[in-house]
Amino acid sequence: ALIDEEGIESPVLVGWSMGVQVSIEHAARKALPRAIIALMGTPGRPFRTAFHTDALEPRVEGLVRFARAHWRRLAWTRPFSSRTPIVWAFIRAMQLAGVIGRTLDRDAFYALGREFALLDFDVYVTVFGHLAEHDTTELLPTVDCPVLVVGGERDPFTPMSCSVDLVRGLP
Repeated sequence: ALIDEEGIESPVLVGWSMGVQVSIEHAARKALPRAIIALMGTPGRPFRTAFHTDALEPRVEGLVRFARAHWRRLAWTRPFSSRTPIVWAFIRAMQLAGVIGRTLDRDAFYALGREFALLDFDVYVTVFGHLAEHDTTELLPTVDCPVLVVGGERDPFTPMSCSVDLVRGLP
């Protein structure tokens, strides 16, 4: 909608994480962009490949169902969730889970953590649920523009194999 509103005829799409699938979907269903830059994303269902295991997918699906069913009951916690001790605890929990690195610049990440705590989690969990089901692998052969794929060997959530699969699926 933004591209259409701004009248951009041939954009360069930059997608990070689930934005990679958004870029692929746009290229396949709307109009080919001038190029795509795909950062740390996967064309397939991300919870099948996260942490190099497919065991996460059913757990995430269960967590999403639970969160959607109970999130409104926990809405009273939102004013507290951006408080400094809560944000630091969230960052530490993500480090212990292996989602973010132990060498993270904590001060730089703190602002991001505060903003994350203020998200509308009802919307976030809904998007997360759709992401768990989304797969653009079949669309890859239709993407006929230059694509720069960026992956990281130490990214636990999107292993390098996802970037390799993305490259292999493109013409």
